[in-house]
Amino acid sequence: MNLIKPNSIKPSLIEQYERIRTEHLKERSVALYALLKDCRDPDILQELGRRESAKLRKRYKLSSLGTNLSRAGYYKCFRAIELIEGQNAIQIEKADGSPTLQHIFIQQCGLSPQEWDKRNQSDRVNNRLNNPRKLNPDALLKKADQLLNSQDRRDIAIGLMLATGRRPHEIFARAKFERIKGDNWHVRFTGQGKKRGEQPKITIATLLPADRCRTALTQLRCDPYTQQTLKEIRAQHPRDLTSQNQKIDSRTNSSHNRTITQQFRDLIPSRAGDRNITCKNLRAAYLVMATEREHPNSPIGQKMLHAARLAGHITETDHPSDHDLKNITTTLGYTDYYSPKMPYPTPANKPQLKRIEIDQPELQQLDRWKEQWATGSRHATLKKIFQLASQQLSTPASQPAATPPATPSS
Repeated sequence: MNLIKPNSIKPSLIEQYERIRTEHLKERSVALYALLKDCRDPDILQELGRRESAKLRKRYKLSSLGTNLSRAGYYKCFRAIELIEGQNAIQIEKADGSPTLQHIFIQQCGLSPQEWDKRNQSDRVNNRLNNPRKLNPDALLKKADQLLNSQDRRDIAIGLMLATGRRPHEIFARAKFERIKGDNWHVRFTGQGKKRGEQPKITIATLLPADRCRTALTQLRCDPYTQQTLKEIRAQHPRDLTSQNQKIDSRTNSSHNRTITQQFRDLIPSRAGDRNITCKNLRAAYLVMATEREHPNSPIGQKMLHAARLAGHITETDHPSDHDLKNITTTLGYTDYYSPKMPYPTPANKPQLKRIEIDQPELQQLDRWKEQWATGSRHATLKKIFQLASQQLSTPASQPAATPPATPSS
């Protein structure tokens, strides 16, 4: 197709195109589709595609441009247009050599076949698989246990990422862990990202007891920062879960990754080609440990299938056929860690809680002590009373007892 002079192009669509000010790719793809869906002038489509390409390449590297266009719906939107060769479409050659039609605008603003080839020639996964890293499951379980006991939302979040293998935006906003009766090492998980509108429910293993993971998730969601962040993001993108997930990741990944570095730099080795450890390292560690725990002596194929199901790359609702096994190649990119025998963690010996009954007048007295001592809860107030009583009982009769704080009169 010959290049054209800008002054020979009809100005109306050019002017409308330049009025599209949004930098949000999802909104931009919708606006461009509405503008160009009925256009049958190849010269205009070619010129607008070049202009869009120039804008996009200033913002994104070639390594991420195709992914961002796909996530934003550029390709999906323009696939809905009837393609007519010579009017709004041009014939291109697919990777397998077969011809196909592509919208001229997309052909201009997306990656060229040569750029796609270069992008797909990465050897990162190959390098990782040839440079495996060993994990210490006992140390990692101990650290995950400590993190779930923390009061810091970031600690709780990364502890859950390791214990359940979920992505950051799933932990922060989407995941629901449904209890499985009689099973405290698995949950029914919903809320998986990257499923393009599907809502699969899958059974996943938990490296720590399932009830602890469910409680920690509730604690994280009740955190004021979590609630405020989700409120703001939902207000910005009220009906677009994909955009919400991307915004959650952009708002939280830096702080999560810093916390991961602080907590795991001596426990999880970086992967070949990476300088730092991130949320993906936790997901990779989870997959190998959970699979080793549940299939320690299984054939390698069964281990890979199990790991793919834990990751959600193959879901139970897919009714997988042999064709679906191609998704295991995605799982393969997470299998460069290896683990020795994976134990179930031994529960700590905790005192058994006992229920006591208390009358209403005594309950009111307890509340007055709680307010005066600023203990924050009735349970903490009772503990303080027992501590004071224990001190008085343990003081020899020849010595004066410690004077307790003044108590309100009944």
